[in-house]
Amino acid sequence: MWNDQRTLNLNKHSWDLSRLRNKLAFDLMESIPDLTSLRTQFVHLYVKDMTAKGITGAYEDYGLYTHVEQPNKKFLKSHLLDPNGYLYKVTFFEFERYPDRIKSTTDPTYDETLFESILEIKGRKEHEKLIAMLEDVNDRKKPIEEVIEEHFDMENFLTWTAVNILMDNMDTDANNFYLYSPLNSPKWYILPWDYDGAWGVERSRREIRTYQTGLSNYWGSILHNRFFRTEENVQLLTEKIEEMRAYINEQTIEEQLQQYSPVVKPFIYREPDIKYLPEKLEMYDSDLQLIMDTPEAAIARYLEDLQKPKPFFMDEIDDDGETTLTFSWQISFDLQGDDLFYTAQVAKDPLFTEVIHTVSDVRTNSFKMDRPAEGIYYWKVTVRDSEGNEQTSFDMYEDEEGEYYFGIMEFEVD
Repeated sequence: MWNDQRTLNLNKHSWDLSRLRNKLAFDLMESIPDLTSLRTQFVHLYVKDMTAKGITGAYEDYGLYTHVEQPNKKFLKSHLLDPNGYLYKVTFFEFERYPDRIKSTTDPTYDETLFESILEIKGRKEHEKLIAMLEDVNDRKKPIEEVIEEHFDMENFLTWTAVNILMDNMDTDANNFYLYSPLNSPKWYILPWDYDGAWGVERSRREIRTYQTGLSNYWGSILHNRFFRTEENVQLLTEKIEEMRAYINEQTIEEQLQQYSPVVKPFIYREPDIKYLPEKLEMYDSDLQLIMDTPEAAIARYLEDLQKPKPFFMDEIDDDGETTLTFSWQISFDLQGDDLFYTAQVAKDPLFTEVIHTVSDVRTNSFKMDRPAEGIYYWKVTVRDSEGNEQTSFDMYEDEEGEYYFGIMEFEVD
């Protein structure tokens, strides 16, 4: 046991020049109401390879790591939560029902491996309570406000969403969080996990999709999508973001950075860490400034995003195999109720330098075109509201070299 913990998570955070984003997030969350944090420590790690022949007994210096507490039964007990409760780590989860994978253990077709492709089981292995919640979340006939009241803690839900927006941790739309529910309570709580991509680092590396800003980032989540379709509920989130500014702002961040600096800086200026930094050393201070500037920049993006139509999914193409292709997509949503217009294009390349078909400013969500010659093609749809605000789809194409093209889908005609 180490600090009453048996499972140790040692993270190098090799793409984080500051080496402190994850710890900063959890340290700030320790003081935030309605949210549970994780204990973190900076760790100087040495490793001795006991498998190699001719062991000399020497330890190799691995430099600076960050230890993050493992959410498990011991974690629940240490944080005065229910160690006998339900705990799931999200694998890829958008609050859909997932009936082919999320099943009761009494179901003859239950497959734990399939189940854990959505949610890893870290607590009780009875899933009826989870299933009841998901069925209500996905029941469009049941008002979402009633669903939240019955199954969730409103303050926890709003706080978790607001904190992620302020810390610019956009990789929380379908992963990097836990679901927890006490044994004898109907409520589910969202617990945070993994913030090394926060504080502007993914955005500066251009690893953020075009829609991943503010509320649009969570529009693929059934829970968020349903709840934030009214002005009143959006206002609740806006007020919560303003409330969280007392905990997450330039001053509170700078105070934490001043505490970390004497620990972190000596490591990044020497081996082994200096050999694996993602940027030049002279960028270090500007990276810290990026972190301090993140909350205010995030609020500006959040407010700007509220004016935009929301992202949507493009459908699979209907090919009649003879003369016609039919393209369709889901309908976008505008918080202000503005009229929406869609523009779709088909091209021979993902950069759309060879466009072969364009449909501009249509109000419908589909179009047809003559079947082109055999080959690989690409298509995209953008939506624009009557005020000129634009948005792309959720979709993405990745080429063979790992290059991402956001809002684009590939298809083949053969």
